[in-house]
Amino acid sequence: MRLIEFNTKTSFPPTVEITKDQVLELLRTRGEKFFKLFNYKLGYNLLRVNSPLNTVNFISRSPDDRKPKDTYIKFHDTLDKKLEEAGFKARRSNSIFCRGSSLTMCNKIARRIFPLDDFDYTWCHSGDLMLDYNLGINAWRRGEEIEAGSRKFEDPDTGAQMYLDLKNLTPDEFIELYGFHNTRLQSAIMQRNEIYIHGNYIAVGDDNISNEIDRIYGKKR
Repeated sequence: MRLIEFNTKTSFPPTVEITKDQVLELLRTRGEKFFKLFNYKLGYNLLRVNSPLNTVNFISRSPDDRKPKDTYIKFHDTLDKKLEEAGFKARRSNSIFCRGSSLTMCNKIARRIFPLDDFDYTWCHSGDLMLDYNLGINAWRRGEEIEAGSRKFEDPDTGAQMYLDLKNLTPDEFIELYGFHNTRLQSAIMQRNEIYIHGNYIAVGDDNISNEIDRIYGKKR
């Protein structure tokens, strides 16, 4: 299959529909790194849940400039910068968000993700650090007020504490505190962590194709 070039300068790069034969061929020729890192375990998946699309199975690529849907933009940008300073290639602004799962079914909404080529990944053993939209904005404002000395820090105020961490810790201190990793992908998937994937990937929403992949690559736990 020819190499597909994607315009990644958008939050949602295009998807290209692919057939079962193309899925299997792409995994055979370009899925080596993923299967080596994952040591494919039957019953565990890398899952992405998103809005329904007409295309069931497709190839695409992570964006280069993803804008957050629910997270306060300043909070998002600061965390992204901290990850970049610490040397992480897969960050919130240039990745798709997946999660390790033991679900075996897939469909148009919940698709199995298979990264291709020399992809990058980041995960955090503390879970998803981002807060919802309203809490994120309020936390940022509380943190700004605390830093300016106009508000007393009230524990527990996790959101404001995260703001102070993001602003004041060195990248290494921040990574150590919150537990970001770019190794041990298999552990991240089996522990059902959220994982950032940067690079080309296949999304599979057809159960028949999913079962065929398990038959070819699966290993019993």
